[in-house]
Amino acid sequence: MKKLLSQLSVAAIVLTSTLSAQAALTPLQEKVKSAMKMEHRTEQEMKRDRNRDPVRALDFFGLKESMKVIEFAPGNGWYTKILETVLYKEGELL
Repeated sequence: MKKLLSQLSVAAIVLTSTLSAQAALTPLQEKVKSAMKMEHRTEQEMKRDRNRDPVRALDFFGLKESMKVIEFAPGNGWYTKILETVLYKEGELL
């Protein structure tokens, strides 16, 4: 019984930590998340989001709204459609 309670406690802590981390998005992360939902993106592109996780990926790369970003070999434009929306006011996408 003690072991089961201990496992349930650990599971509750992990779940709480995960939910807290998801709720605490920065303003830039919110912009990325919003760009991901825009109509100019295809359904196929949106399906790829869960595997690529652009919110975390662009945060890892250190994206800032005022950056000049050069997209090397953009391919089919999956990142382009997100970046152009996030950077259009203060930054630049080349």
